Amino acid sequence: AMAAPADIAAMAASKGAVLATALLDVVMAVAVTGVAVMLYPVLIADARTRARQGLALWYVATRITEGALFFVGVMLLAGMLTLSEAAAPGMAGGIPIPAALAHVLAAVHEYAWVAGQTVFCVGAAMLYVLLYLSRRVPRWISVRMIGSRSPTLKTALVAPLATIIFGLETRLTPSVLCRALSTTW
Repeated sequence: AMAAPADIAAMAASKGAVLATALLDVVMAVAVTGVAVMLYPVLIADARTRARQGLALWYVATRITEGALFFVGVMLLAGMLTLSEAAAPGMAGGIPIPAALAHVLAAVHEYAWVAGQTVFCVGAAMLYVLLYLSRRVPRWISVRMIGSRSPTLKTALVAPLATIIFGLETRLTPSVLCRALSTTW
């Protein structure tokens, strides 16, 4: 995880790792969108009512939104790398990084990830409801998976507010808590 502004200032030194991270984030964004698009014909075939058809379409829309949010994160990562390169001491005319700008870029990058995970939780819950209704998987699996999304979704919704209202450290709230709850369920 990155911490602003110290890590942003050091990003130019590890440009390859930053670009690899950005590439993997792009692959992830394409994959989450592709999975939903490939599942849509299966979900719509089992949708006997307009409500289920709408839920299937909404699932695809949430996954496309999730992928778009990950692309936003990649753009922010590229912006942070550019800022780091411009401020590198070895570069001619290296400029100082305004601490506020570095902090804002890192925070928006984190919130893009949190928003993507929140949208994922909503989309996953819809998928598990559709799988439950279609009986494509054993019902106990769908019920367990629906239950696992509830605490993760609550954390993803509450953690950013806790950061804003109570000033909690960004790194300790949304992403860490979402990951911890996802692995324990």
